[in-house]
Amino acid sequence: MKLANLTTALVFSMAVISCKKEDKPVVQQPTMSFALEGKSQVAHHVEAVFDTASTGQITLQVDGVMNNFTQHMGLTLTFSDKGVQPGTFTTATFTFMNTTGQGGYSSKALKVSITNINNKYAEGTFFGILSDGDIDKQLTDGTFKVNIQ
Repeated sequence: MKLANLTTALVFSMAVISCKKEDKPVVQQPTMSFALEGKSQVAHHVEAVFDTASTGQITLQVDGVMNNFTQHMGLTLTFSDKGVQPGTFTTATFTFMNTTGQGGYSSKALKVSITNINNKYAEGTFFGILSDGDIDKQLTDGTFKVNIQ
């Protein structure tokens, strides 16, 4: 009798385990890139985290650096009460700064499409308008594939 119960429990456990949906595997080399006024910008080092401290809601922060750490790009997206899920968002912000004192740009209008996201990985696209306060520039072809720490 105990053997029959053990066998039934084992079969049930295997069925449950085999039905588990696996998270998308982490990427070997996280990426973030975009074009500003047609000029390609590619981060050489990219990191992403979920933050809840600043807003009380789940916020995805993707940061990239390029040109020997003299330029920084950052994408911030706060998710609604519906939680973390794929979709198109217009409430995100993007900054592109030169750390050597030559100023930078922040998003005036931005659209982000999250195509895949879970607690370990995020992937999406973005485009919009960046401004330094005086000059607006078109941001196009934005993409990111990141591991979330």
